[in-house]
Amino acid sequence: MVVRTPLAPAALLRWDVVKGVLPESPSRILEVGCGQGGFAALLSRHNSYLGFEPDPVSSAVAAQSVSDAPGARIRHEPLTAETKIEGEFDVVAAFEVLEHLPDDVGALRSWLRWLSDDGIVVFSVPAHSARFGCWDEMVDHQRRYDRVDLEALLAGAGLVPRKILCYGFPLTRATEWVRNAVCSRRRAQEDVGTSASGRMCQPSSAKLGWLIRLGTWPFVRMQRLFLGTELGTGWVVTAGRSR
Repeated sequence: MVVRTPLAPAALLRWDVVKGVLPESPSRILEVGCGQGGFAALLSRHNSYLGFEPDPVSSAVAAQSVSDAPGARIRHEPLTAETKIEGEFDVVAAFEVLEHLPDDVGALRSWLRWLSDDGIVVFSVPAHSARFGCWDEMVDHQRRYDRVDLEALLAGAGLVPRKILCYGFPLTRATEWVRNAVCSRRRAQEDVGTSASGRMCQPSSAKLGWLIRLGTWPFVRMQRLFLGTELGTGWVVTAGRSR
């Protein structure tokens, strides 16, 4: 039996934006840092999919979540310049990854070696440097991004932006405030770490996942009215190669 990884509210809001910016039918998708495979299960439904996840616990769950997709594979290892991958990809994706990396420009540029000439990069990162808080520190975020930071990141990697959308408003404004308040009150100084951070907000059961999906649905529709603003708490970015 295949166990799908349920999505937290913020991930549900993010996915609604991501699915709207993806090409209609990409033949090959590469995801860097796929976590427990919440998006992998969705991306691999009708496409050839390859995901990389260095955390052993998360990669095992991700492998199970895509086990019924014949064109999907999860590799339990980091993606580095020395990694051997055959062929090119129409989409190179990374969701909530770049903010953890000391050299985000270098990482993004390195991933382009696997991107086809007409392919796109799709990624998400937390928005607004002024909102950096206790939670960001606890999960090893190196930064949050303002729009100008995204433009500099893309230019440094040799990419041209296609869409920069700010998602999550109004729900994640409230959930992020609560998360930071609880974190500060508990004085949680322990370092959760990059690998484990993706599991912290994961729904604990499929039933809870369905309840969260039902409760989040009105906010999924609502956020669509504000994607062109900067009121949300996260960015979804698509970009292509400079010509």
